[in-house]
Amino acid sequence: MKSIDEVPSSIHDIKTARAANLHAAPKTGGSSVYLDLFMLNNEKGRLMKEEANLEKRKAQIHKRLEEIEEHVKKCEELLANRDEPKVKKAGEPTMTTKEGWRKMPISY
Repeated sequence: MKSIDEVPSSIHDIKTARAANLHAAPKTGGSSVYLDLFMLNNEKGRLMKEEANLEKRKAQIHKRLEEIEEHVKKCEELLANRDEPKVKKAGEPTMTTKEGWRKMPISY
């Protein structure tokens, strides 16, 4: 029985019959070597393309993460500035109406 450490971490880690070189019929002669070389070359090319695509995608992800971090910092700065209590300056005018209400201009 396999322990939990020996179990593959995902479905992609499981070898197929083709990857394990299992065949239904025994190989005849040496002519299959050329076929094996061809198949292995094709798989190597496919994996190299996939690796290049993964690198490109990884770069896109990192770029987007940096953009998000910058946006979060800007939003936090805006919130920090908005939450600060407004201190009344000594020179700000206050007006009183005839009903006794005090009015003051609000700047946005």
